[in-house]
Amino acid sequence: MPTIGIWIIIQLMISKMAGESFNQPKFSSLPTWNPNATYFAAGNISGNAIYNIFITTDNTIYIPLLDCWCVRIWLEEGSIVPSRNISLSSRLPNSIFVTSNNDIYVSIGGSPYSIDAWTLNATSSISSMPVDGPCFSLFVDIEDNLYCSLNTLHKVVTSSIIGSTNSTTIIAGTGNAGSSSDMLDGPRGIFIDRNLSLYVADCNNNRIQLFYFGQSNGITIVNSTEVIRLTPLNCPSGITLDADGYLYITDRYNNRVVASGPNGFHCVVGCSGSADSTSYGLQQPSALSFDSYGNLFVVDTYHDRIQKFLLTTNLSGNILVFLDTILSEDIESTTAVMSIQQTSSSFLAPTCSNSVTIGSYCNVTSTSCDILQPCQNNASCMNTNTSSNGYICSCLSGFYGLQCQIDNRPCKSYTCWNNGICNETSNTEFICICSSGWQGNNCEIQTNYCQNVTCQNNGVCRSLTKNYTCECLGDSYSGRYCQIESNTLVFHQTISKSFAFIAIIAMASVMMIVIVMDIMKYCFGIDVINKDLKRIRQRTKVRKRKTPIVIRFIYVN
Repeated sequence: MPTIGIWIIIQLMISKMAGESFNQPKFSSLPTWNPNATYFAAGNISGNAIYNIFITTDNTIYIPLLDCWCVRIWLEEGSIVPSRNISLSSRLPNSIFVTSNNDIYVSIGGSPYSIDAWTLNATSSISSMPVDGPCFSLFVDIEDNLYCSLNTLHKVVTSSIIGSTNSTTIIAGTGNAGSSSDMLDGPRGIFIDRNLSLYVADCNNNRIQLFYFGQSNGITIVNSTEVIRLTPLNCPSGITLDADGYLYITDRYNNRVVASGPNGFHCVVGCSGSADSTSYGLQQPSALSFDSYGNLFVVDTYHDRIQKFLLTTNLSGNILVFLDTILSEDIESTTAVMSIQQTSSSFLAPTCSNSVTIGSYCNVTSTSCDILQPCQNNASCMNTNTSSNGYICSCLSGFYGLQCQIDNRPCKSYTCWNNGICNETSNTEFICICSSGWQGNNCEIQTNYCQNVTCQNNGVCRSLTKNYTCECLGDSYSGRYCQIESNTLVFHQTISKSFAFIAIIAMASVMMIVIVMDIMKYCFGIDVINKDLKRIRQRTKVRKRKTPIVIRFIYVN
């Protein structure tokens, strides 16, 4: 059986043992998905308003459809026609969650609000939890507590699904919109991990809040100051975690899905930001879910469709699993049965007096913390029976996740660019001290040294690294600011000025002569050119008096 098949079997067994009904795939360090999605069950969900999706570990797909007042179920991913249809009798299904024993919980929108439950193959539902508003998201943890994210009431409430209790408890938020650590503003998607820590997509605050078990004050693990591919979060909506505790978030108004990883947050699909109906476009995605193969299903709300993005990188093969029973396999068969041949002599492990030690000499500690050493980033590991993992990691400030593997410190190696120095001003804020030539919140903008510089003689300023230069037009100017004129230009300018000066003097002289003559004539009665004018007039008259000579031609034969 191929390695990926072995991984799927082990992953399913782990999920069943932990009581989880949803998929948390284990990926390689940098998984990628085909950006061009396929349209899931196009003919059976188009034209219906969709806000939620749930995929179980056996890849059964549940989709609540508002316009048909129903929940449709596909037992196989490749099927177009649903295998089952649950009618809600003119009631609106907002969100859905399916437990490991196939109990279906659906949030009913519209007064009266409720969360109804269907057991396996049941034809009618029972009211499971009273609520005073529609649940944008539902979740059932490993201790059978049901959670409801009340988007319009700014809180998350919970109640046990065991027994007949109808009381609810506020687990996060106060019921009033706000941005403080104990408040929420329009919470949407929720996720509860095996340590009962609550993750909330706090939409209107543009952040993801983490509430540890029993704590009313949340920790902001990503907010609007976290730049993801040059764009911060804008109303996070759906949220889920993979096997390593990395977050996957539908970034609603940025029309994309983002995720955390070893090197911080990055864009996964919809990275172009396109809101059109192409195969790579998303418009205000609201929820997401994985199948057991690691393929990503995204609810493309405003296109009334489910987009399936296929995983293009291999799943991680480095998986360490400890089971109470032996899982064996024959490599050449298609079943999970292993044939083991031993040629060595039989070995019988000694019985140790201390239950937490093993080994030939009972000198090896068998606790989860000692064997697995799961806690990263200098976190403290505590063995406990209250966790399904057998341990709890106590993270240092700035780290979170099941193994404290996610770095949420304000200052990371990539926070300040271009050799900038990062200084933490609080648990969530930072200031970058930029090196010379750079500026901006993350030192990502090159300093514009031309901002207060004026180049003369129509020169153009060009900003350089740590400097600037004025590019002069032609060869006529030079200098730092193009203020120096060339010798040729100075000579041409001098000649031009000389001709202009001579012309001005000539015109001024003529004007002065005319003015002086007019003054002498009209003020003093002296007409300097009167005699000359008379002489000219007389000559003109004499010429006019002369009889013209008539020449007559006589032709002689």
